[in-house]
Amino acid sequence: MDEFFFDSKKNGLYRNKVDSFFIDCLTRNKSMAESHYHPYLEFLFVTKGVLTTFVEHRLFSLEEGELLIIPPACLHRTQYDKNYPVSRITLSCTKKYLLSLDNTLNDSFINKNFILSKISFRQKKNEITEMFLRLQKLQNEKPDENMNIHQSSFLEEKGLVMQILSWILQEKDAEDAENKNAGMENSTHEEKLFYENDSKTSPAAQKIQKTAKYIFDNFSREITLEDAAAFSQMSPSYFSRKFLEITGFGFKEYLTNVRIQQAIKMLSYTKINITQTALECGFSDGNYFKDVFKKKTGYCPKEFRKLFRGKI
Repeated sequence: MDEFFFDSKKNGLYRNKVDSFFIDCLTRNKSMAESHYHPYLEFLFVTKGVLTTFVEHRLFSLEEGELLIIPPACLHRTQYDKNYPVSRITLSCTKKYLLSLDNTLNDSFINKNFILSKISFRQKKNEITEMFLRLQKLQNEKPDENMNIHQSSFLEEKGLVMQILSWILQEKDAEDAENKNAGMENSTHEEKLFYENDSKTSPAAQKIQKTAKYIFDNFSREITLEDAAAFSQMSPSYFSRKFLEITGFGFKEYLTNVRIQQAIKMLSYTKINITQTALECGFSDGNYFKDVFKKKTGYCPKEFRKLFRGKI
């Protein structure tokens, strides 16, 4: 059966709108009001400026010509400097659409290759930007009554998506080769991400990122602001301010989002009762869990399980 991911954004991109792919080109200087996660694969590409995006517990700074792969169900929030607008393109694809492109693509290939990664398109920035823009034009054009023209556009669309994916994989392979030459071939993907981020971020941002990972890994425990601040070796007030500044999340907001995301998975994939689910996700008060869950998803836990278990 297809893997199912709940879309945390109630007006999500694919909600009754698109079941294959969607490309969006925007210039922004306003940060996301809320974090979200979605059931499709997203390729975030910067064409001008610099943005910061926080994905699960990892901080990424993206400059012109850099692309970030965001897998399905990854909690994330993007921040922009209000004084310096950023132009970015997002290509979002459902797994079903990717599998339809070529018979060589399968679940294991997609899950192995399209993982959370930052890729730099050094000499190909202009070329890949043109491909994205052409793909957007094809998306926005209405189907022509002439079937031959429509079929031609469909084939061009498919070819462009395949070429973009091919270039992404080529650049990933090239960067993996560079890691091998640098003696990092035995490092885990997690370690490589932290190494890359640590080399480009401030000491405070490094501490915040590592503390976010600590929170992400220990969401089921009771974690207070004081606990997180102590882990980061900061005072609670300074930690609270820096965590919000760097990640875009308040401490409690981040911890709650991580817990709710895990609760969604448990309600979807297990038969554990709701009270136990709340406890295992770090909520000591069942009523509070129900209230927060409904606020985040639009459903109470019992309704959610009834509605969404059948999709798995």
